[in-house]
Amino acid sequence: MVNLKKLHGEIAEAIAIEGIADVTAHSSPPPAWYIFQANGTVLRVDFVATPDQNALDAVQAIIDVHDPTDYVQQTQDNAEDQAAAIPEWSGWTEAEGLQWHTDNLKTLIDAVPEDVTGLELAQLKQVIQRLVDIQRAQVQLARASIRMQIALRNQAWPRLQE
Repeated sequence: MVNLKKLHGEIAEAIAIEGIADVTAHSSPPPAWYIFQANGTVLRVDFVATPDQNALDAVQAIIDVHDPTDYVQQTQDNAEDQAAAIPEWSGWTEAEGLQWHTDNLKTLIDAVPEDVTGLELAQLKQVIQRLVDIQRAQVQLARASIRMQIALRNQAWPRLQE
């Protein structure tokens, strides 16, 4: 298997030959073109100008190590699965997300007194426990947000992960 679009870019990028016009696949080699073999596929590489032997050797070396996998497309295709793998979050509506915020953060924050100077030890322990619960909820929120942002980034800009 050969990914012609990717292979063309690899050749053009790796050897600064502005003479490469096209890379195409053929069932048999036409007699007047530079022909290369890649995993059982016959490739014709068209040059704008006549290449020297070093250029031909460089093209063959690139073809020999060519990986036809389109990792950019693969990253983009996996973005939805990444988002879906975020527990609970991926299917929430806006209202459900806001309700989670109220249940797990706002209610806890509102329950913490602004002035703790007159509280007894048992009350202070309750305040500290609420603060710990708030911190846990914030960590959970941050982790899910990061995972969602990465999934969205991979969908929009799959090459950034390379």
